[in-house]
Amino acid sequence: MKRLLSALTAPARDLSFALLPHAPRSLANLGPLPSVIGHRGCAARAPENTLGGFRAAAAAGHPVELDVTLSQDGELVVIHDDTLDRTTPAAGPVAARPWADLARLPNAKGWGPPWGSERLQRLDDVLEAIGGRVIVDIELKPPPQRGDPRPLATRLAAVVRRLGLSARVFVCSFSPYVLGALREVAPELRRGQLFGTLEGAGLPLHERLALRGHWLSHQSQPDLLIAEHRLVRPAELRRWKGAGYAVLAWTVNEPARGRQLLNMGVDAIITDDPDLMRAALAEGAP
Repeated sequence: MKRLLSALTAPARDLSFALLPHAPRSLANLGPLPSVIGHRGCAARAPENTLGGFRAAAAAGHPVELDVTLSQDGELVVIHDDTLDRTTPAAGPVAARPWADLARLPNAKGWGPPWGSERLQRLDDVLEAIGGRVIVDIELKPPPQRGDPRPLATRLAAVVRRLGLSARVFVCSFSPYVLGALREVAPELRRGQLFGTLEGAGLPLHERLALRGHWLSHQSQPDLLIAEHRLVRPAELRRWKGAGYAVLAWTVNEPARGRQLLNMGVDAIITDDPDLMRAALAEGAP
């Protein structure tokens, strides 16, 4: 019991990913993975998760990370939060509205010109615009109230297959159940297990500890690990890489930390300002 209590109360940095008895698949089918990925497009320079932001990142050759959740009628909406309040003039859950309503909403709250024309987007439209140009990291948000993840996984698989982009995307989630559902319906897609401290996530303690320590990750059987950068340390990174995982770190906005992580062996960093990060890394700026 003492050992269990010690584990439950350990600092986040001491609860690292538990290696699983499966063989992660290589990301080689995606082609060369650049070392810098744009977070929510290029969130420091354009409104997050907008078509304008994605196009700007893709024009510079950056892979992009984006977030997806389901509308009331089953469309894949590109937005980070479960609710509309932070990035749109509307309020309430995304899942409570049909796509016809959501499609009319501006998605650049707090941004001035030239971003006034940005609207919420479906994943279909974003992938049609940039999916053939850069690699896309799609984060699936767990359904509200612990709902069934299969509709989300099934819809995603249908969109990616229809567009012929199975070798141009990888899919990640904090939820091993979401990734487990994806493994069942689209085993060909590369899966990434997100993890971090989950501070401020609004989850019960036991759920935060379970996800943070990956006690449930037998469900996801990931091919890559996507760690909050504060949790990436040399010993853990050697263990993850030695087991065959590709490792990404999020969200890294200080060039010095980005360089440190890449020198340690992280495969790529996710950043709000990919232009600045790539330039700083190339110049060797501190």
